[in-house]
Amino acid sequence: MATADGARHAAVGPSRLARPARLRPGHPHRPRRPGHRRRRRAAPAPRRLRHLVRLATVPGTARRQRPGLGRPRARRGAEGLPARRRAGGGAVVTSEVEKPVVVAVTGTHSTGKSTFLARLAHELRRAHLQVCTVADLGEQAQRVGLPILRNHTWASTLWIITRGISDELEAWLHGDVVLVDRAVPDALGYYRAALADRGEHPDPAVHARLEGVVRDHSVHYDLLYRTTLDPDIPLGTDKHRDPDADFRRLADHHVGQVLHDLRLPHRLLPADGHDHALEDTLGFVLDRLAHTTAAQP
Repeated sequence: MATADGARHAAVGPSRLARPARLRPGHPHRPRRPGHRRRRRAAPAPRRLRHLVRLATVPGTARRQRPGLGRPRARRGAEGLPARRRAGGGAVVTSEVEKPVVVAVTGTHSTGKSTFLARLAHELRRAHLQVCTVADLGEQAQRVGLPILRNHTWASTLWIITRGISDELEAWLHGDVVLVDRAVPDALGYYRAALADRGEHPDPAVHARLEGVVRDHSVHYDLLYRTTLDPDIPLGTDKHRDPDADFRRLADHHVGQVLHDLRLPHRLLPADGHDHALEDTLGFVLDRLAHTTAAQP
């Protein structure tokens, strides 16, 4: 009898004796049915990905976007149509994008541009305005291997101009006021200064294209300042600066010449005139924003 029971137990197998079918591993709630195919669970997302998903779903983490920015707003005519018709029958789409107030500063290095804009940003934020700053691109150009200062080429100049325009347009989406440290005419002035320092002349066609890009974009500056060089003020020590006084003077001259040649309206910003310029600029910005708000439907 004992032998028969042992044979039956051996035929059944130790695993079936140890656990009932409902407690088998992998099936904690119900036994496996004949013909049933086990469905594998998807592997959990990596820990870093789960963290990023949680961050993406947290409300209120995105920056506030100003209404209408980045979305073309069609002009409507007398009939309320978003486009007007050309004489030949084709539609001419006329659209505009709302933009913030843009204040830009240009001028040779170490003449107080960043200092002035930092003080202006502080005053604007005290007035509860959202401020974005577009920084100087000289160091970024060096990091990617482009020549700057007296070694400027038309390619490095075009890179700084177009990258600066892209940064400014991106900043339009996030601020009531955008402050630009080195407006795009600055790069063209430094290119001219580099050519003069090397005794070279630009290719007329290339130079004309650079001028066209600078001229077309500069109309978006609501207020443009040019710092004036005071040779008695030493170079700043907050970062590495070119110590060549002659090239510094060349850059000051050619930046001013670019503004003159392209007929870009601007105000002078002397080193001892920051307080007065801050007061004027703050009033200008607040007045422009007030008129913009009043003009919106």
